[in-house]
This record gives sequence, C-alpha cells and structure tokens, in this order.
Amino acid sequence: MGLCDALQDETISHDEAELLLFSPHMMRLCKNIAASKLLLDLIHLGTELHSIKRLVGTDEWNRSLNEIRENARFVLAQSEVTDSQLDSWVDRLLGNDSCRS
Repeated sequence: MGLCDALQDETISHDEAELLLFSPHMMRLCKNIAASKLLLDLIHLGTELHSIKRLVGTDEWNRSLNEIRENARFVLAQSEVTDSQLDSWVDRLLGNDSCRS
C-alpha cells in the first residue's frame, strides 16, 4: 500500500518500486514460500503499472493503484501472522536457513 502511495505522490519511480517489490523476481520468491495467489496477483499488477500508465493513461493507472491498495488491505485482514513468521519472512525470501532470534 505504501509503494502505491509513494508512486502516486511521485516520491519513488517505477524503477524503484520494481527494485522493492513489483518485479518478476519477487513474484518467484513469494511463490517459492507459498504466498497466496491474491498476493502474487497484486505483485503482478504492480509489474504492469508503468505500461498501464504509458499505454492506457493516468486514470487507468490510478484505478490499478487503488485496486492494489484495496486487495492488499484484504490480504492483510485475512492473514494470521505469528511472531515467528514476522521474524523469518525476509530470511525465507533471501534463502537463509536460520531465522533471527
């Protein structure tokens, strides 16, 4: 949600958003840790934001940002996250076997 806000406010560029989250590489990493289909779909839509703005226009781009925000809120509301998941999700994405203590 924050990335969408930063993109809309032009605080970050599309390239920076891709480096942070909206990339095929991040989709693969999330898929490897069995992330939900909806989360993968959100990341995928994020990978298309630059093309949407360039090819279709700002109105559709804003609608896509809002769709990502709304669905991200739904994913968060439906998620039950334990303390151990919070400690280890970055480690799992990075392929580290041990979790932080």
